[in-house]
Amino acid sequence: LGESDRDLVEMFHLLKSEQIAAYLFSFNPESGTVMENTPRVPIARTRRIQLVKNLIEEHDFLESAIEFNESGTPVAQDFDDVYFSNDNGLLESDYVFFQQNNIAARWQNHPRRHFVIAETGFGTGLNFLNTWQRFNQDDDKSVEQLHFISFEKFPLEQTALQQALAAWPELTELSEQLIAKYPVAMAGCHRLEFEQGRVILDLWFGDIQDT
Repeated sequence: LGESDRDLVEMFHLLKSEQIAAYLFSFNPESGTVMENTPRVPIARTRRIQLVKNLIEEHDFLESAIEFNESGTPVAQDFDDVYFSNDNGLLESDYVFFQQNNIAARWQNHPRRHFVIAETGFGTGLNFLNTWQRFNQDDDKSVEQLHFISFEKFPLEQTALQQALAAWPELTELSEQLIAKYPVAMAGCHRLEFEQGRVILDLWFGDIQDT
């Protein structure tokens, strides 16, 4: 309704300090109403606000730990990291993580039957889901099993993860499987197996220095 990302972050901190629960609803114009021609809220903005809200409420992120870049996107001050791409997070994941690491070529010429990938920062699982999808689509790969290892210091709750991944319907078949097996936010390694062990995710919750 016109609030900036900064306005919303400040409101989340205020509500938390007053122990008031906040709930988010994205605006979607409905035909036949006075606001039917009002543009809907971009899904990319919705999911980054959901993530920042979760970090504030569930992980006690201080207001001083969050800054905003020139696009108005929340940035983690401690890590100088954008919570979500200003544009398309899935395309960014495919280009930065999958293509720039030359993963397709690597698993096409890999000497073993299983292929292992490790990353820091699971986030919403976009890198994992995109890699899993690419793995299934690639008929030229020489490997039979994908083993993905990921570390996450600030894991999302299952509901927040589900809301964020709803932005990419092209991943629905895989994201629903991830959400169904997504563990509670307890420190340690959580092994998730998919497709009868053909795809394995070792998801480590906690500080990577401790795990």
